[in-house]
Amino acid sequence: MNSYVRVRACPSPSNFFDELIPADGLEVCGWRLSMRTIPAPVWSGAGNHTVVDTRWLYAESDYEETQLAHFARDGLAAFHQLIKVLEGVRLMHLSGSVTFSMFFTEFVKDRVSRNIEPYQINAGIDKLSVRITDGNGKVVFDAAEHEAQQARQALQNAQENLRADGARLVKHLDDEYFRRAWESFGLALGEDEHAIGHLYDVRDAIVKKLGGEVHARTKLNLRRAEWDDFGSIFNSDSVKGGRHNGRHPTPMRAMTHGQRQKVIRFARTMLLAYGDYLEDGDTAAMQVDV
Repeated sequence: MNSYVRVRACPSPSNFFDELIPADGLEVCGWRLSMRTIPAPVWSGAGNHTVVDTRWLYAESDYEETQLAHFARDGLAAFHQLIKVLEGVRLMHLSGSVTFSMFFTEFVKDRVSRNIEPYQINAGIDKLSVRITDGNGKVVFDAAEHEAQQARQALQNAQENLRADGARLVKHLDDEYFRRAWESFGLALGEDEHAIGHLYDVRDAIVKKLGGEVHARTKLNLRRAEWDDFGSIFNSDSVKGGRHNGRHPTPMRAMTHGQRQKVIRFARTMLLAYGDYLEDGDTAAMQVDV
């Protein structure tokens, strides 16, 4: 196709997508993503100027000109979802989210581009921190409390793990239920106390994809006890983020720290098992083709 839409966005932090989008780009969910370094002049008060490198996210998707009237509702909404999904994958190893200081949408046809409209997406808070927790959710490392070299090492380890998981998981985001599950995981870690309820969407997506709870547990090799504990926390009490609070007239309370860590940990287990399931399916298909 000789026409497409292009999103150009300047992310903050500038390195937010480094472990998720390879140097040669990424094609997923109908979008071609790449990171570009673009020099920009900066003027000082004395009239002097220097040039600094800025990082930009470029995203392109084939698009017919007749569809442009629906781009904000359809195409841009799909792009926004993809950003939230990548943010969810990143949250497996690095905390923080992304904002865009500059954001432009363009339509390109026969190499001629024109603006669709200026647009801004606020996908979260511009914040980057690194924490390592043990199996009980207790923080055992906080970058702010250690020497700079220790913080750099922790960040490097997290980035390497994220890069490995990203390479294994992001390629399967064309699976719409996998994509929705990651979007929900990212939303669940928001600041609002009720946001945690989005974790249940992870289980719902897996159940829908795999044809029921029994098939989901079997195909993903999930333990029945952990599955039931996860459901009980959301369904059996009046908690913020719960699913059936209308059935429990007692005042809603926040989840305990232990409950919160348990449901987050099991959601991660489900997501990684789902990714392994999709990966095994790809491997089997390749073997059949051979």
